[in-house]
Amino acid sequence: MDNIVYNEQNKVSFRTPIIILSLVGLILSILSCIEFFAYYDRIYISGDYSYELIVKLPTGRGWFNLLLGIAPCILLVLYILKFHKAFKATILVPVIFGSIAFESVLGIFDQYVHSGMYGAPLNFSVLLTDMAIIVAFGLATFSALKGFPKKILPIIAIGVGFLTEVLSLFDFLRSIEWYLESNMYLYLFTYPISILGAIAFYAALLLFVLKNRIPAIISVLPKKEKKTSEKKNPEQALKVLRDKLYSGKITEEEYQAKRAEIINNL
Repeated sequence: MDNIVYNEQNKVSFRTPIIILSLVGLILSILSCIEFFAYYDRIYISGDYSYELIVKLPTGRGWFNLLLGIAPCILLVLYILKFHKAFKATILVPVIFGSIAFESVLGIFDQYVHSGMYGAPLNFSVLLTDMAIIVAFGLATFSALKGFPKKILPIIAIGVGFLTEVLSLFDFLRSIEWYLESNMYLYLFTYPISILGAIAFYAALLLFVLKNRIPAIISVLPKKEKKTSEKKNPEQALKVLRDKLYSGKITEEEYQAKRAEIINNL
């Protein structure tokens, strides 16, 4: 009976739309990864600068960045399709949020390295965007570890992600003419599909957060609640524990552990 209740509680709401949006985001993100294999290099010819298309395999760091970029989509699909009924797999949810924050950390690092090696000025708008992503998704990662007790943090993080992609889209639209003049036609394909892929993924993630709950990896009962439960007789404590399980306040594993503790104290 307890296992049935747990499985019913952990059915993913809006499962199909979330999977479809995640897969769309994943496919578009993979297509945008062409720029890891082909990119434009600025060259100086006959007293003028131009851009030449370079095709080659990415370095080890390039492969890592590629995988990091598509990892959140893959992990979300895996969690919903296969692992959402397993308590241990709940770690995938904070990993999804954490990987987005970590990608921005690497972005800031690359900015400083690039500016240091080539004397290029820092792009402060990109720097501020990356910092906003790090803060927002860092807080959301901690909230995911606690099972999203308050959904405001992940919603804010996803909102920040949406905003950065919308701003990137406007920036791309303003730059179309320059890409055409510079003969950088590949970026006219990779940039917009990368942005649209990220928007599809954020839509899937927002739907998942709004319509579902996940068990807390960090389970902390309030001290007052602990003291109250200790004063109750075993029958009352077990009844309260069952009520919490049925209402979704605790997971099946938390229920079994607390139940065994109560029985052992008889």
